[in-house]
Amino acid sequence: MQICVELPKWIFAEINTTQFLYEISRMIRESISALTERPRTNPEKIIKRAITRLVIARIAVETLIAVHRDVNREIAMEVINELNNALARIEERVRMR
Repeated sequence: MQICVELPKWIFAEINTTQFLYEISRMIRESISALTERPRTNPEKIIKRAITRLVIARIAVETLIAVHRDVNREIAMEVINELNNALARIEERVRMR
């Protein structure tokens, strides 16, 4: 699914792109660990929150790639692969229920 959003280029003007990608990667790992480690008082809410965070992260990474020329593409692609794998894990977990 592609989402097109017009953003002014200054939104990502003064950030360290590599650090931003590492922070997104950390957030992905936190979202996945929330699914496996937290008590399951409301699993649907936890799953929805994780999916929302991952989709927003994907939009942020793709926007960063589109806006910045100095993005380390290798790291960016690793983060996108992490996002895809995380979403696949969530989808698999939902199917198993």
